[in-house]
Amino acid sequence: MRLLATTVTLAVLLGSLLLLGMRQKKRGPARDSTAPPPRAARRSLLTQGVTFKLMTDEFAAEIDTTKWRRGTADTWAGTPPVYFDAKDTQSVADGVLSLHFRHRLATDNFGPQWQYASGYIKSFAYRRYGYFEARFRAAKASLTTTFWLYGGSRSYLREIDIFETPSAKPGFETHHHSNFHSWVTPLQSGVSRQHGSNPNSAHLPFHPTDEFHTYALDWGPHTCTILVDGEPVRTEETPDFRTGMQLFLGLSWNKHFYNKVDETMIPAQMDVQWVRVGAPALTRNNVFVSPTGSDDEDGRTWATALRTVQRGIDLTLDGSSLFVAAGTYQQDL
Repeated sequence: MRLLATTVTLAVLLGSLLLLGMRQKKRGPARDSTAPPPRAARRSLLTQGVTFKLMTDEFAAEIDTTKWRRGTADTWAGTPPVYFDAKDTQSVADGVLSLHFRHRLATDNFGPQWQYASGYIKSFAYRRYGYFEARFRAAKASLTTTFWLYGGSRSYLREIDIFETPSAKPGFETHHHSNFHSWVTPLQSGVSRQHGSNPNSAHLPFHPTDEFHTYALDWGPHTCTILVDGEPVRTEETPDFRTGMQLFLGLSWNKHFYNKVDETMIPAQMDVQWVRVGAPALTRNNVFVSPTGSDDEDGRTWATALRTVQRGIDLTLDGSSLFVAAGTYQQDL
């Protein structure tokens, strides 16, 4: 989105500002009092009981349909021949969420191109920044067990693959794959749909299908760190990953790893003990932006207003209100 030689008169923005579709300019590592806490502090949020409840679930009872959508067909029905949106491929028992992989049934009402169904859930809520972890046992199947974030808008779309493993592929039984995808990026005129990715692969010191392990993402304004059982395995500079995303867990078909479904591994399931997200509501009551302001100020009052809307967005966190004075703002967002 671009504001160019346009008079912008914005009323007070009340409530939380959901940051979707905002392009962020790369900045240096300087921090301020309004930034999310450093990595070690974010990681300890869960032990302090500070959680983002809309994405946290111990799966003590049935799937909470106020938090999770069963399936993903509103955005992604699957990759033939595996369908991701069958409503009976998720179950909860004894505090464990199971996401199942099965053959197509006669009662299934999806198209003939789908011969199999696999379990998926995704959060209704979006989240920008925080500590995201899930404890699960990967499926023994010719699918990819996945844990990832995805979200944005038609002009700004990002994805973070925290954990993917094609554990049934020979030679890949201990494989851990992660990736940072840029799908859509705003330009000064229009958008770029050129796909950018930053993949990484490593081998774990265990088989993820044998027992439960904890996989996590520590996502801050400047860097992301991926952890396995509390130990960092990858850190990347990610200044352009600043949009709210939804959380996904499930079993996907990936033609890059498999050329056919292994019938001897059906049925199969991914078992999840919990999803926990540590992301406190760090609030600033007001952030002010004015054409006569300066980005060297703190933006806490009109007298110390910021100059650019982008800087105001950078300092706006959960529960904040952003005030933008009438004026002309020539800048990219």
